[in-house]
Amino acid sequence: MEQRMEQRCRGEYESSFIADFTQWLERVRAWLGRVFLNASEPGSATLQRWRCHLHQVFCRLYVSMRIEELFSIIRDFPDSKPAIEDLKFCLERTNQRQQLLTSLKSALETRLLHPGVHTSDIITLYISAIMALRELDPSMVILQLACEPIRKYLRSVCLPVCLSVEILFIRLS
Repeated sequence: MEQRMEQRCRGEYESSFIADFTQWLERVRAWLGRVFLNASEPGSATLQRWRCHLHQVFCRLYVSMRIEELFSIIRDFPDSKPAIEDLKFCLERTNQRQQLLTSLKSALETRLLHPGVHTSDIITLYISAIMALRELDPSMVILQLACEPIRKYLRSVCLPVCLSVEILFIRLS
Protein backbone atom coordinates (compact mmCIF):
# COMPACT_ATOMS: atom_id res chain seq x y z
CA MET A 1 0.00 0.00 0.00
CA GLU A 2 2.80 2.39 0.91
CA GLN A 3 4.65 1.73 -2.34
CA ARG A 4 1.49 2.28 -4.39
CA MET A 5 0.85 5.52 -2.54
CA GLU A 6 4.41 6.73 -3.09
CA GLN A 7 4.21 5.99 -6.82
CA ARG A 8 0.82 7.58 -7.38
CA CYS A 9 0.54 10.39 -4.86
CA ARG A 10 3.99 11.71 -3.93
CA GLY A 11 4.44 15.17 -5.41
CA GLU A 12 1.04 15.14 -7.12
CA TYR A 13 -1.22 17.73 -5.51
CA GLU A 14 -3.70 18.60 -8.25
CA SER A 15 -5.67 15.33 -8.19
CA SER A 16 -7.74 13.57 -5.56
CA PHE A 17 -6.76 9.99 -4.77
CA ILE A 18 -9.38 8.96 -2.20
CA ALA A 19 -11.87 7.42 -4.65
CA ASP A 20 -9.16 5.49 -6.54
CA PHE A 21 -7.62 4.13 -3.36
CA THR A 22 -11.03 3.24 -1.92
CA GLN A 23 -11.77 1.14 -5.00
CA TRP A 24 -8.32 -0.46 -4.86
CA LEU A 25 -8.72 -1.22 -1.14
CA GLU A 26 -12.07 -2.89 -1.86
CA ARG A 27 -10.37 -5.12 -4.45
CA VAL A 28 -7.63 -5.97 -1.94
CA ARG A 29 -10.22 -6.73 0.75
CA ALA A 30 -12.17 -8.97 -1.63
CA TRP A 31 -8.99 -10.80 -2.58
CA LEU A 32 -8.09 -11.29 1.09
CA GLY A 33 -11.57 -12.66 1.70
CA ARG A 34 -11.23 -15.18 -1.14
CA VAL A 35 -7.73 -16.25 -0.15
CA PHE A 36 -8.02 -16.44 3.63
CA LEU A 37 -11.72 -16.82 4.36
CA ASN A 38 -13.02 -18.46 1.23
CA ALA A 39 -15.86 -15.96 1.60
CA SER A 40 -17.38 -13.77 -1.02
CA GLU A 41 -20.08 -12.32 1.23
CA PRO A 42 -19.47 -8.58 1.49
CA GLY A 43 -21.33 -8.50 4.82
CA SER A 44 -18.96 -10.87 6.61
CA ALA A 45 -17.92 -9.45 10.00
CA THR A 46 -14.29 -10.36 9.38
CA LEU A 47 -14.32 -8.65 5.99
CA GLN A 48 -15.89 -5.55 7.56
CA ARG A 49 -13.09 -5.44 10.17
CA TRP A 50 -10.51 -5.82 7.40
CA ARG A 51 -12.15 -3.00 5.47
CA CYS A 52 -11.97 -0.71 8.49
CA HIS A 53 -8.39 -1.70 9.18
CA LEU A 54 -7.29 -1.17 5.56
CA HIS A 55 -8.93 2.27 5.45
CA GLN A 56 -7.30 3.21 8.75
CA VAL A 57 -3.88 2.13 7.51
CA PHE A 58 -4.42 4.00 4.24
CA CYS A 59 -5.41 7.20 6.07
CA ARG A 60 -2.42 7.04 8.42
CA LEU A 61 0.00 6.48 5.54
CA TYR A 62 -1.61 9.22 3.44
CA VAL A 63 -1.52 11.77 6.26
CA SER A 64 2.11 10.92 7.06
CA MET A 65 3.13 11.35 3.43
CA ARG A 66 1.25 14.63 3.04
CA ILE A 67 2.65 16.00 6.30
CA GLU A 68 6.11 15.70 4.73
CA GLU A 69 4.86 17.62 1.68
CA LEU A 70 2.62 20.17 3.38
CA PHE A 71 4.92 23.15 2.85
CA SER A 72 4.89 22.50 -0.92
CA ILE A 73 1.15 21.84 -0.92
CA ILE A 74 0.56 25.19 0.78
CA ARG A 75 2.95 26.94 -1.61
CA ASP A 76 1.01 25.56 -4.59
CA PHE A 77 -2.45 26.41 -3.23
CA PRO A 78 -5.09 26.81 -4.77
CA ASP A 79 -3.82 24.37 -7.42
CA SER A 80 -3.23 21.86 -4.62
CA LYS A 81 -6.79 22.03 -3.26
CA PRO A 82 -7.49 18.33 -4.09
CA ALA A 83 -4.53 17.30 -1.91
CA ILE A 84 -5.82 19.51 0.93
CA GLU A 85 -9.30 17.97 0.62
CA ASP A 86 -7.88 14.42 0.69
CA LEU A 87 -5.68 15.32 3.65
CA LYS A 88 -8.68 16.74 5.49
CA PHE A 89 -10.67 13.56 4.82
CA CYS A 90 -7.89 11.34 6.15
CA LEU A 91 -6.91 13.62 9.03
CA GLU A 92 -10.47 13.41 10.36
CA ARG A 93 -10.02 9.62 10.60
CA THR A 94 -6.65 9.57 12.32
CA ASN A 95 -5.08 11.07 15.39
CA GLN A 96 -2.29 12.94 13.61
CA ARG A 97 -3.24 16.60 14.02
CA GLN A 98 -0.45 17.23 16.54
CA GLN A 99 2.09 15.57 14.24
CA LEU A 100 0.90 17.76 11.36
CA LEU A 101 1.03 20.90 13.49
CA THR A 102 4.52 20.22 14.81
CA SER A 103 5.91 19.35 11.39
CA LEU A 104 4.31 22.33 9.65
CA LYS A 105 5.48 24.82 12.26
CA SER A 106 9.01 23.44 11.97
CA ALA A 107 8.92 23.55 8.15
CA LEU A 108 7.71 27.15 8.16
CA GLU A 109 10.46 28.18 10.55
CA THR A 110 13.29 26.37 8.73
CA ARG A 111 12.24 26.83 5.10
CA LEU A 112 10.68 30.28 5.25
CA LEU A 113 11.89 32.30 8.21
CA HIS A 114 15.61 32.56 7.60
CA PRO A 115 17.93 35.19 6.13
CA GLY A 116 17.72 35.34 2.37
CA VAL A 117 13.97 34.93 2.04
CA HIS A 118 12.34 38.16 0.93
CA THR A 119 9.53 39.53 3.04
CA SER A 120 7.29 39.57 -0.04
CA ASP A 121 7.82 35.81 -0.44
CA ILE A 122 6.97 35.28 3.22
CA ILE A 123 3.77 37.31 2.82
CA THR A 124 2.83 35.38 -0.34
CA LEU A 125 3.29 32.02 1.40
CA TYR A 126 1.44 33.29 4.48
CA ILE A 127 -1.55 34.19 2.31
CA SER A 128 -1.46 30.72 0.73
CA ALA A 129 -1.20 29.17 4.21
CA ILE A 130 -4.26 31.10 5.37
CA MET A 131 -6.32 29.88 2.42
CA ALA A 132 -5.05 26.27 2.50
CA LEU A 133 -5.28 25.82 6.26
CA ARG A 134 -8.77 27.33 6.40
CA GLU A 135 -9.78 24.64 3.91
CA LEU A 136 -8.00 21.92 5.89
CA ASP A 137 -9.20 23.01 9.33
CA PRO A 138 -12.25 25.31 9.40
CA SER A 139 -11.77 25.83 13.15
CA MET A 140 -8.45 27.51 12.17
CA VAL A 141 -6.62 26.05 15.19
CA ILE A 142 -3.84 24.69 12.96
CA LEU A 143 -3.54 28.07 11.21
CA GLN A 144 -3.31 29.97 14.49
CA LEU A 145 -0.68 27.72 16.02
CA ALA A 146 1.44 26.83 12.99
CA CYS A 147 1.62 30.35 11.58
CA GLU A 148 2.41 32.15 14.83
CA PRO A 149 6.14 32.41 13.92
CA ILE A 150 5.20 34.07 10.60
CA ARG A 151 2.90 36.57 12.32
CA LYS A 152 5.61 37.32 14.89
CA TYR A 153 8.17 37.87 12.14
CA LEU A 154 5.85 40.11 10.11
CA ARG A 155 5.04 42.22 13.16
CA SER A 156 8.75 42.70 13.86
CA VAL A 157 9.51 43.64 10.24
CA CYS A 158 6.44 45.64 9.31
CA LEU A 159 6.34 47.89 12.37
CA PRO A 160 9.84 49.36 11.78
CA VAL A 161 9.12 49.69 8.05
CA CYS A 162 5.81 51.47 8.69
CA LEU A 163 7.45 53.81 11.21
CA SER A 164 10.30 54.56 8.78
CA VAL A 165 7.85 55.40 6.00
CA GLU A 166 5.84 57.62 8.35
CA ILE A 167 8.98 59.45 9.51
CA LEU A 168 10.11 59.88 5.90
CA PHE A 169 6.66 61.19 4.96
CA ILE A 170 6.70 63.71 7.84
CA ARG A 171 10.19 64.94 6.83
CA LEU A 172 9.10 65.38 3.21
CA SER A 173 5.99 67.36 4.24
